[in-house]
Amino acid sequence: MAPACMDMLPVEVLDITFAFLSTMDAGISLSRAAGVNRLWHELAVDYLWENVDLLDVLRLLPRDAWCFCERVEWPTSRKSYEQEADDWWYLKVIPLGSQTSRSARDLKKPVFVLTRLICQSEWERLAQYTARIRTLYARAYRRDRDGDLSDVFMNRIKGDTPVQRDIFRDRCPIYEALSYPPPPVPLFKNLKSIVMNSAALHTRRILRLFASDKLRCIDCQMVDGWESGWQFKELVEAAPTLVHTLKTLRVNAMPMELLKTFRGLQTVNIGGDEDPDTWRVLSTLPLLRSLTIRNPHAGGLGSPRPSPDASPA
Repeated sequence: MAPACMDMLPVEVLDITFAFLSTMDAGISLSRAAGVNRLWHELAVDYLWENVDLLDVLRLLPRDAWCFCERVEWPTSRKSYEQEADDWWYLKVIPLGSQTSRSARDLKKPVFVLTRLICQSEWERLAQYTARIRTLYARAYRRDRDGDLSDVFMNRIKGDTPVQRDIFRDRCPIYEALSYPPPPVPLFKNLKSIVMNSAALHTRRILRLFASDKLRCIDCQMVDGWESGWQFKELVEAAPTLVHTLKTLRVNAMPMELLKTFRGLQTVNIGGDEDPDTWRVLSTLPLLRSLTIRNPHAGGLGSPRPSPDASPA
């Protein structure tokens, strides 16, 4: 078809076409369509960025700002395990001298880290694209060399906060890096749905990064079950309208005092016991249409689930 004819196609027809391509995971076709003309570019890019993994977003930062480095599992002895049992994040650390690579394939147990602070202009360039995201997968499962699935974001550096230890001199796990300090511009201002795991909740301030008045669904896939759910207060403080607009919540645990403030909930999938207090609180939600109460330790959302592309980055 001649370029002049392409310009004459109704926007509605193009939108239906691109929507069909997006359901077929046809990223290459959409990318090519984005190069036809300005109209096609705007429509195609919207669909390309509609459902995105956080790892793919962060890899668009400058090449000198990130890398993969080797995960090192602690402890090396039973005694050290008992000493650190109360602080589970001490058990997975990134030594400052660990091996690094541009590709996760080169490492046995890769973890994604930022190697320096990101300046405001770099965040602003990224925000031009992230503002288009509607569904964000804030976990990135990849197969390591042992064949196991692991989240390349799920790591801690032993010690205090990155600010106190000046960890940015070398490398920093992503959730801490995005929290100290947070990006100066809103990255996900049109976000409607977020799928994350419990690693994000270990850094409470990270939830502010995902705050959006348009957020309607939170799906928290818990890897461990100790979280109380109070971490979501950070999200509510950053986007107060969520208590009225959030429609779907899937989480392992949530204090009833906090849950009952979300008056707009229509679907709730939560772990817990079927005690009278739980039913009493849930009965006060005026728009609730679907409810699932499950054992948070019996699988389901408690087990890590890979993203559609679980191959190494």
